[in-house]
Amino acid sequence: MINRPYDIIEKLLTDITRVFAELMGYDTTDALEEIQKYYQGWLGLGRAFLAEHTPEELLDFLINEKEFSPEQLELLAQLIGKEGEILVRDQQISIGKYQIQKALVIFDYVEQQSKLFSLQRRATINQLTALLNLV
Repeated sequence: MINRPYDIIEKLLTDITRVFAELMGYDTTDALEEIQKYYQGWLGLGRAFLAEHTPEELLDFLINEKEFSPEQLELLAQLIGKEGEILVRDQQISIGKYQIQKALVIFDYVEQQSKLFSLQRRATINQLTALLNLV
């Protein structure tokens, strides 16, 4: 049973690392399909649902309706951000940028709510922000 904040973060980082390792080497279509599996399996959300909502609407829904914890929100932000990176790399710039913006809104909320500073989270935010500013 996980009951300490750093245990939750450690498990989250382990899961995210595993997901990203699995995505390495996939072509765009396969990588996006894998991300969709994680959206559905871990979070019970489909990519279509995520695409239909503005970043603020999505965050509000996740907090108030789904009652996601900051840890779940961080996982989702990681996945959305990775999807955005993949889409930008595949020259689907506008869709990719929008996904990155969603990830950054969620990360911002997590940063405000979290009692622990995360270098990993901060590095991801900086990376996504830099990518957003490049395209």
